[in-house]
Amino acid sequence: MAPLGYCLTLTRKKSIDQVLNAYGAADHEVSQLTHRQAAALLHPCSNIALRVGLVGDCAFCFEEGDVLGIGREIQQSLSAGSETFTLCNTPEKGMVTVSQMRDGQSVGGFEVGMELPLSQQSSWSREADRLLAAGGMTKVQVALEIASDWAGAPFPWESTMGGELATVFLPVTHHQPPGLPMTATRPAWTSLGQELSSMGGHLQSPQLDD
Repeated sequence: MAPLGYCLTLTRKKSIDQVLNAYGAADHEVSQLTHRQAAALLHPCSNIALRVGLVGDCAFCFEEGDVLGIGREIQQSLSAGSETFTLCNTPEKGMVTVSQMRDGQSVGGFEVGMELPLSQQSSWSREADRLLAAGGMTKVQVALEIASDWAGAPFPWESTMGGELATVFLPVTHHQPPGLPMTATRPAWTSLGQELSSMGGHLQSPQLDD
């Protein structure tokens, strides 16, 4: 079964409560759950799993299913007085995108693996091209490597995605785009864990069960 899409956003110098507020999730019940516990409660057609934690001086949020974090309103709220780095994986389109916002304004973005004209390139897009051309890394792994460099901190699996995080389940309040039915049921963080597990260094994680 193919994994659902997911969105990972890093925000500098924001607290977990500030991230939850940006999603309008402050009034929802927050639980401290591992990825396995959260996966057992996820129902892709009816709820969205939002998991929030801290790495370095950044708050990070990971959501799976009918993701909300790529929406402009949430991005503007998260980046107000700060900056964000967002990785979005859309498996059904084979797309991995990276975007950045600063104080509510877009400061760049690109699709990993897509050739850009020189005028649209950035230091991050050129680094993504370099890593991808070197071989041995998937698009998601390249994006995660860049995200780690942007945050200036590693992503050890057990203390980030795999460990206990503040977790909220939000209702699905908008429809999936036409032609993209939400039929997959395999937890996205299992897929992400497998991406991380095959990488060495600071992104290494244990292999997870399918």
